[in-house]
Amino acid sequence: MKVGPLLTLIALASAFEGHAAAQAIASTVQLTQQSMDSTKSASKQQGVHIYGGEVQQAAPSKPGSAQAFYNVNRLDCHCAKQPSFSMNPGQIAFGTQVTLTSPSTNATIYYTTDGWTPTNASNRYIGPISIVGNTRLQAIAEEPGLLPSPIVEASYTVDAPAVPLQPNALAVGTVLVKGTPLRLITVSRTTSKSAAVGDRLYLLLDQNIVSGGVIVAPRGMSVEAKILTVEHAGTGGKSGVLAFQVQSFSVHGVPVLLNGVFTLVAPDIGAQSRHIANPSLVRVSGPLPPGNESQIEPGMTLVASVAADVTLNP
Repeated sequence: MKVGPLLTLIALASAFEGHAAAQAIASTVQLTQQSMDSTKSASKQQGVHIYGGEVQQAAPSKPGSAQAFYNVNRLDCHCAKQPSFSMNPGQIAFGTQVTLTSPSTNATIYYTTDGWTPTNASNRYIGPISIVGNTRLQAIAEEPGLLPSPIVEASYTVDAPAVPLQPNALAVGTVLVKGTPLRLITVSRTTSKSAAVGDRLYLLLDQNIVSGGVIVAPRGMSVEAKILTVEHAGTGGKSGVLAFQVQSFSVHGVPVLLNGVFTLVAPDIGAQSRHIANPSLVRVSGPLPPGNESQIEPGMTLVASVAADVTLNP
């Protein structure tokens, strides 16, 4: 494919109130054709990425690779300051504790460790997180009156076996208690390109539920979920978004209601190539490649919780 003329990227700083004109900050950001082609393999990326925030330095291109340059004007996202991690990504010792902090004293931090995108429905950070297995830690911060912060993430590798999940979820007597965590696994492929709000999404129970010494809900039982949010990928590098709510499954005709809302945002073009942190927060002069669609693949795990006490009959 023939490469067009090179364009210069100019990032403009926001104007300060009372100043006659904004101070211009010139910055060149390079996107190679090879890096744009590789954006479909985001789940394999390692290390720290910041979705939003600073324009990152371009990596040197390989000799002979095609190059394309884009004009970019930065926008103020009016969002909370991003949190930071106490440990750099990479290999760490089993049980290492990672502390999350924010520059703002009134910020609330939310995080995930399972690959799902953090939102204010995710785990609220209240203390150090022990890393006991290979973990992709992602976090956001929220502050009053501001949009959520850019997502920051780090991947940790532990040179030790992960703590195994209990193979059974045990009822107390015959009661499956509210708040009992249940591990689920996705079984089908769903994308933000084809999904619609209200669509059913089916998961499988990934552990046995035991009541009175008898397995009343075997691993592999179907669990229903419903798509809540769909945002298609768009021009300018806009990422696709999928969110769904885990609902229920049935044990001998008795419904077991579940709690759990899960969001998956496709990594954007810039974050994957490490050249632009979040194309959705910049003005683009010239065509930036379309963003990635969010895609739920078979085999993705998640943990939902029982929504209310339920009596199970062995």
